[in-house]
Amino acid sequence: MGFFKLLAGSSIVLVFAAVVCLFFGLIFMGFESVPLVPLERQLKQEDIGRIKKFIKQNDPRGLHDGQVKKVTFTQEELNLLLDYAFISLGLRVGTRVGLDPEFTMVEGSIALPEKFIGDYLNFTAKIAFDGRGITLSRMGVGKLPVPVFLVNPAMGLGYRLLESSGWFKTVKDAMDSIRTIEPGNKEMTVEFQWDRGVAKRFQNQARDLFVSPSDKERIKFYSGEITRLSHSMDGSSVSLAAYLKPLFLKARERSERDEPAKSENRALIFSLTLYAMGWSDKILTNNPSDSSGFSSGRPALAKALGQCLTLGGRGDLAKHFLVSAAISAGSNSGLSSIVGVFKEMEDSRGGTGFSFADLAADRAGIEFAKLATEKEDTALNLQRFMAQILDELEFMPPVDHLPEGIMELEFKRRFHDLDSREYALVEAEIAQRISGCKLYKNRP
Repeated sequence: MGFFKLLAGSSIVLVFAAVVCLFFGLIFMGFESVPLVPLERQLKQEDIGRIKKFIKQNDPRGLHDGQVKKVTFTQEELNLLLDYAFISLGLRVGTRVGLDPEFTMVEGSIALPEKFIGDYLNFTAKIAFDGRGITLSRMGVGKLPVPVFLVNPAMGLGYRLLESSGWFKTVKDAMDSIRTIEPGNKEMTVEFQWDRGVAKRFQNQARDLFVSPSDKERIKFYSGEITRLSHSMDGSSVSLAAYLKPLFLKARERSERDEPAKSENRALIFSLTLYAMGWSDKILTNNPSDSSGFSSGRPALAKALGQCLTLGGRGDLAKHFLVSAAISAGSNSGLSSIVGVFKEMEDSRGGTGFSFADLAADRAGIEFAKLATEKEDTALNLQRFMAQILDELEFMPPVDHLPEGIMELEFKRRFHDLDSREYALVEAEIAQRISGCKLYKNRP
């Protein structure tokens, strides 16, 4: 009898081990060395233009609560919006969606951590829409086809496990606001009912997802310091350097007490950008801040004196520098470059005109953010440097004699396009001026 018990027990262990090996073997079949969809997608300035135009035309914030709206987007627009979202969030994910009246094909790739056997997890899915209903008819992970009859129960189990979370409830409410989905030939029309309450919850929870409690506290701290500085300085216009020097002195002191330098610098840049743009720190913290030492009950920056921060005596250059630095610190410098160029191209169509001076401020802001947030050692070095600066030219190049105020037709006559030799020469001049600044001269 003991022999049979031992045999039975051994058989159970072997079967269990075989199942585990099979499970992990199937998973590893989904790992591949080449992405199905390129992850390093390059968005051109005209792509950003299309995205901004689409968002502006379909911005739901002007709708009345409960109002119904239809939005139609092309296959190309949908893929551009997805690329823009992944780049903005700094995610190494790539997707490609194909729209057809009968079904929608989704292909995607996710970059895996270095220790995994493969480099990418590739997946495919075939989806059909029926009004609001969604049917998954085919799915694959890597070279492995996944039986649909297994996916649907797994999705049901996931629904039951997640339905109690606040984030899942908000996503579900947002999905419930969609009335119909009508696929067409390389386009799709979505009809939804605007719900301000759900939109506000989604905004708050998205912020909580991407801004950690510790980062919120840092932003509140630097917002309070900015408020103090604004009450201690005279004049309606002040050099950006006058704020950066004492703020980075505080950042250095906090980092010497074991606060991460990269995180401190990022929060400092975000807070100063909010102040320069006239926005509230509540955008990122959602809580009234009393760290400024002034009366509580309002966000810290709401109590700051509204001074115009300048570079080279110009407020527009300081804003360009800070916004590009903030975008770069929060995501990646490539998107900051594109946004800066596109903004100048928009101005050339009838605004202030294309300005290479503004573009120089954009580029300098990006380089500044790289030093401030990419590596801990360079972040610490930047703190020490900025805490002792004497002049803004140490981190922002001079912009004299750079072409400005160029309208679109004049831009095309002089520079043809962004790939022309003439444009590249001015870009090279800007790069040389930035590299000549003391901060960037000895950059590793």
